[in-house]
Amino acid sequence: MIKFRWTKVVGSIPTPWAKFNHMKEVICIKSHSQGVVKKGNIYQVLTSMNVECKCGPKVLYNVGIVAPPGARSVCKHCGTKRVFDSPMYWIDSKLFAELGDISELTEILNQKINQ
Repeated sequence: MIKFRWTKVVGSIPTPWAKFNHMKEVICIKSHSQGVVKKGNIYQVLTSMNVECKCGPKVLYNVGIVAPPGARSVCKHCGTKRVFDSPMYWIDSKLFAELGDISELTEILNQKINQ
């Protein structure tokens, strides 16, 4: 049985390995497990944050969706739980792809659909 330890993340940490620049439009390529973001919708990355996880470093994005008070995050890979000192949802960057060339975007979506 995995024991969970809540970690509190405060503020936004600079993101040297973030995939996108802030204020960049991205498309959701996989819906969030709780429906926070939906596949096919376009969002704008407002800020990003690096977090350490038991399964490795992650980049999380704030796309402007307000979270209910006390919202928590759980890594679907290793079960690490976090509570954020922010009224916004922080969502794994792996759920998004940069809006770019339409042929590249179509290829990404088709790959994700066929998985």
